[in-house]
Amino acid sequence: MFTVHTGSAGLPPYPVMMLLSFAAGMTVLYLFCRRNGVPGRICGCLLLLSPPLALYGAYLLHVLTAHDGTVGFSSVGALAGMYAAAFMMQMLCKAQPYAASMPEGCTFVLPLMYGISKIGCFLAGCCRGIPYSGVCSVIYAGADGNSAALFPVQAAESAVFLAIFALGLLLHRKRPDAAVYAVFFVSAAAKFLLDFLRESHQGTVISLNQGLCLALAVCCAGMLWHRKRRRKTHPA
Repeated sequence: MFTVHTGSAGLPPYPVMMLLSFAAGMTVLYLFCRRNGVPGRICGCLLLLSPPLALYGAYLLHVLTAHDGTVGFSSVGALAGMYAAAFMMQMLCKAQPYAASMPEGCTFVLPLMYGISKIGCFLAGCCRGIPYSGVCSVIYAGADGNSAALFPVQAAESAVFLAIFALGLLLHRKRPDAAVYAVFFVSAAAKFLLDFLRESHQGTVISLNQGLCLALAVCCAGMLWHRKRRRKTHPA
């Protein structure tokens, strides 16, 4: 059992880890795009556009769905904002052979960014897990704490998504075409399953986040089916 002290003196962990997640994500996105032939000035525009759209999407989806007046950020909204930036840049460069690498790079860095940001959630005590007193349970102490042992769902999400990021990079070296779809689908499936372990999920059959993850997984399966059918119709 672990004890996490919230509201302690010093730098607040959530904004610190959010900044680190953007720094790591933008660095990897830049390196990925440059390696795939995207000019430096285009990469710079993508990196300038991605953070504000991700933050706006995260905040907007929370406002539209929370209905409680709280200030927060939705991870699915951040995903939408990141892809909006990547697809906008792809459309501007659609005649170039490197255009598709920008949304592909976005797919690879999102698990990294999410995994790092969830460390901040774990240390800050937000997005808590279901009641659980087994191995690796956590108790939050301090001004925002409680006396109940909980499942460390934020830490679990961090570990899972950082593993998805690492495995995605390894798969990309061997099968780059399949790696993008694999990372996208596995990320959606992991988010869907881990949401059952959230405290906020209790009393809910399917949460909004889970519904959005299902929609994303269906879209991914549809793109794979279309791609396979197109290859059969127009073989190389």
